[in-house]
Amino acid sequence: MSGTLKYDMAGGFVKMPAMICFFLLIMFYSPQAAWTQEMEGNVLFPVVSMMEKSGYSRSLMEIILIPCREAVDNGIPLDFIEPRVQEGLIKKVPAQVIAKAVHNEVFLYSRSRTIIHNIQGAEIFIEKHNLWSRTSSLLASGVSISDIEKLIKMTLSVPENYNQSTILYISLTKWGLTETQSLQIVKAVLDSSISSSEYSDLTSLFTIGRRSNIPPEKLISRIEDELPNVRTLRQLEKRVFR
Repeated sequence: MSGTLKYDMAGGFVKMPAMICFFLLIMFYSPQAAWTQEMEGNVLFPVVSMMEKSGYSRSLMEIILIPCREAVDNGIPLDFIEPRVQEGLIKKVPAQVIAKAVHNEVFLYSRSRTIIHNIQGAEIFIEKHNLWSRTSSLLASGVSISDIEKLIKMTLSVPENYNQSTILYISLTKWGLTETQSLQIVKAVLDSSISSSEYSDLTSLFTIGRRSNIPPEKLISRIEDELPNVRTLRQLEKRVFR
């Protein structure tokens, strides 16, 4: 009987029947292996590789790849959605749930890009992926489109301060200020000499003010009056509560 050679520990190389060799070849070169090989070089291959390492079947992979292809078709960098897929794989979330999460990410990035494109001179907020990503996060957290537009316009000349400015805005609204009051403070701080690294700590002034029974409206006025005269948050605190 024709066949091929295999190595046997006891007897050395012996004939392997051709039919057995054929079946082993089929098992090794499965349709999924062929499909995965075809995906090499494809922009989606990093996602495919992650899913394959997690033991996903081709059918489950295809469920997740649908919104991934949607992202690529819409010009959204795969780097934006890979963490969401990876998180789902680590937590062993069902493929359908991961696909829905990725689809939501694609929607948010598409929507935030439209917001940015509608603002003249804001192209850098797309070019700098961290700014684009931050805008998407603001949408996801429920910040209104109107306020996002205002925050972008406030930082057009200093886009490097955008992320810290939006963190301050979120912090102030969570503390209890209205959206309008929060924007008022952000604008005043951006016009000051205070370092952006201190922006997020400014909310502490309102906590101190509450303990001192100073109404937020009065404290906002004091902060706006004193910001032009200081360079640090510590200096601001001393002047506001002197």
